[in-house]
Amino acid sequence: MRGLTCSTLFGLIAVTGLRINEALRLDQTDLDIETGVLRVRFGKLGKERLLPLDPTVAQKLESYGRERDRLTTIAAGSNCSAKTGKLWA
Repeated sequence: MRGLTCSTLFGLIAVTGLRINEALRLDQTDLDIETGVLRVRFGKLGKERLLPLDPTVAQKLESYGRERDRLTTIAAGSNCSAKTGKLWA
């Protein structure tokens, strides 16, 4: 899980120019897969901005989320109900 998270996180930072703190504070609701837009709510000086994403980046983030959910469900057992909403596990 850690390798998948790190590679996805650093890839996102590389292609978008996000600051590390901005990327770490993202949650699932900040990503709109349909429009390919990432909402950065906690930017520099507390400003919010929208980042258009290449469709391949949005697809990678979507597949990361599915795999993260699958792995955390397996690790927690069948009674997994403690989803934090954070983008990064």
